Amino acid sequence: MNTIAALRTGRAPTPVQAAPAGGNWPRHFTFDASARRLCVSDQRSGTLTWLPRDPATGRLGAAQGELAVPEVATVLFR
Repeated sequence: MNTIAALRTGRAPTPVQAAPAGGNWPRHFTFDASARRLCVSDQRSGTLTWLPRDPATGRLGAAQGELAVPEVATVLFR
């Protein structure tokens, strides 16, 4: 499944949603500095996709964009 699971933390993680990753075989993901966007490296499609995140609920929206990055493995911000 090409999805990213969103979980609510607390005493035990609680599933909130399973959002489509926007690419094939999501391998790694991280938030941007604002935590309003989740960036996903998709191994088999060779893409980097980004999804909006609602900071109040943690829910993810549909992928807003895609960038071709052959052999992408991880996403890092400096």
